[in-house]
Amino acid sequence: MLTITGQAASAIRQLLAGHETRGRVLRIVERPAGRERRLLMLALSRELPTDLVVAERGLRIFVELGLAERLENRRLDVRREGERVRFLVEQVG
Repeated sequence: MLTITGQAASAIRQLLAGHETRGRVLRIVERPAGRERRLLMLALSRELPTDLVVAERGLRIFVELGLAERLENRRLDVRREGERVRFLVEQVG
């Protein structure tokens, strides 16, 4: 299943510190991104009963049911581009 780098965990904590999260969780979801492309996104939303939970580095990230297989042997990392933070899902190994 998905692993989370230390830098990604730190960036997530910083992002969540600035938001009211009551009743919502951090989820990895898939959304359309144009013709025949899909985009993985981190979203702050309500937990679904079918979500899988990745618990690592003191975080709990919920994964949309259909994404578990696609996230096998992957890691969530972060790249900083000036003030901007971009999360990446990378192949491990």
